[in-house]
Amino acid sequence: MERLLGKLNAVIATLRGTTGRSVADRNGYPSERRACLTFSDLERYMALAIVEHNAHQNRKSLKVPLVEWRAQAGEVQRHNDDPHQVLLAFLPECERRLTPQDVSLFALDYWAAWLGELVPQRDRFGKLQIRYDLRDLSHVYLRYPHGGEFRPVPRRDGVATPITLWEHHRDRDERRSALALTASAKARLRREIAAVAERAKLRQVSRDGVTPVRTKSHKAALRSAARAAHAAAPQKPYKAVAPELTDAAVHPARPKRPLPVQDW
Repeated sequence: MERLLGKLNAVIATLRGTTGRSVADRNGYPSERRACLTFSDLERYMALAIVEHNAHQNRKSLKVPLVEWRAQAGEVQRHNDDPHQVLLAFLPECERRLTPQDVSLFALDYWAAWLGELVPQRDRFGKLQIRYDLRDLSHVYLRYPHGGEFRPVPRRDGVATPITLWEHHRDRDERRSALALTASAKARLRREIAAVAERAKLRQVSRDGVTPVRTKSHKAALRSAARAAHAAAPQKPYKAVAPELTDAAVHPARPKRPLPVQDW
């Protein structure tokens, strides 16, 4: 593996625009403007480098990796080489708790019908292991706690369009910036809040004739009084929905029945 990585590094170093490990060469290098290799070209480039490495004779042992593999491949124990299982083995993983509604990852909610049977048991197995593909967040892969296999879980909102993690972050940043307040709007609101507080302070001074002492208890009392005034002002819902009681429905209060007292 070390020789293979060295071969790949040596081959990639011959490409145009390679800066190597030099920080000075990479600083300010216009990578996007000078990019000339697509992902498919890079994959083919690396595949050919691997083929060339396996067909190259070692100088010391005079062995060719491809010839040695063909000669001893029959003795090698066969394993599960399913491409999907190999992909799952290399995907990044994390742990999340199952809620009665879904499993959340990257501010996205995922749910499948078979998760319903795990909801009553979620306090037994704790967090669930999840693996995800950075290139497609339409599904995640959750390890079934009773069998150990990974099962796909789609998004709860039903969106099946593949979206990468970078696109998801970009969309959230765009939505956050589009709905966020501008700096001027924030400053205007802060000035209005400060003006309201200043007017309240002036009213307090004019009413008492002295400047109030700014203590935590005083501020808490003012805040509680303001909250109580705002809470008492609006119409209460329980008054609107309460049934009207007639005279027949009004019962006199029952007198309390005293308990017998024994004198000793």
